[in-house]
Amino acid sequence: KTGPGRLSMTGNSSVFTGAVNVQNGGLQVLGSLGGQCTVFAPGVLTGTGTVGSVTNQGTVAPGASIGTLNLSGNYTQTSSGTQGLLMKKI
Repeated sequence: KTGPGRLSMTGNSSVFTGAVNVQNGGLQVLGSLGGQCTVFAPGVLTGTGTVGSVTNQGTVAPGASIGTLNLSGNYTQTSSGTQGLLMKKI
């Protein structure tokens, strides 16, 4: 994903085994996306779906307002990456 704006992925691509690079703008995963996803700054990965493995060098902000982004593989947080959290008072 390059360029500004947000790309929403809603289908089932869980059998995908390639690489996805989020280089700019946002990728919102609402379905299933297999393979290796690398988020580069200033890119943002969001959503409530399921992704394969993630290497975060940009921003990973789970949810769509509030929600959970599921991983079916490994998660690597680099020193330059940011992990966003939403907290709700209960």
